[in-house]
Amino acid sequence: MARTSVKKNLDVIIVRKLKDKVIKGEWAAGQRIMVDDLTEEFGVSRTPVLQAIRVLANERMLTVTANGNVFVPEFDADQISDICRVRLLLETHAATHICTCPLYP
Repeated sequence: MARTSVKKNLDVIIVRKLKDKVIKGEWAAGQRIMVDDLTEEFGVSRTPVLQAIRVLANERMLTVTANGNVFVPEFDADQISDICRVRLLLETHAATHICTCPLYP
């Protein structure tokens, strides 16, 4: 049971580390990500790295091609505009909710 817990936590840790790399811009848009390089960098087997990549691909933070290559996605101007529009709506809603919340005078 403890071994399963460690493995699950390892997957979560690798997901966080990969997310940080994407968010901090350590990889350029369109850059190919080498799985073997990540396994060496993190000192883990391919399995947790591949599982983390699958999670990030589902979140569209990484792109996995049919032949298994992993890339940082590239966004066109319309996609970036849509993302900004959604963020503006969400952040405006959140700010309005906070300002009208009875816990905050």
